[in-house]
Amino acid sequence: MNHQIDQLKEEISSKEAALVKEHLEHQRVDKEKEALKAELTRMKQSAAESRAHLEALEMEERKLLKIISEADAERLRQKKELDQVMMMMMMTMVTTLADPGMGGPGGRPPWTKNWGFLLFKYLISGPFFV
Repeated sequence: MNHQIDQLKEEISSKEAALVKEHLEHQRVDKEKEALKAELTRMKQSAAESRAHLEALEMEERKLLKIISEADAERLRQKKELDQVMMMMMMTMVTTLADPGMGGPGGRPPWTKNWGFLLFKYLISGPFFV
């Protein structure tokens, strides 16, 4: 009977040791679970901040693209206006040079006969119509 009691005591001791070991393991797992929850919360917050930052950058990009588009439209309008002014200037110069009465009382000298045409040809081949 003593032998049986000793065996039961030993069995109880080993089961208590196993229970303590499992309890400590359970506490460790709970702490790890809490740490993972905290990390997940931080990551969700970081993701939300990143999304907000990305949305702000996209809005800024749209704003800048609109400004660029408006500037391109204005540049095109000004280029067309400049081309019209240059064409008017060329036409005026060609008309002035081609008019024989513009050379004074005796008219234009013969060596200036083709100036208007040559000037017009030069101007339309220049950078004004690029």
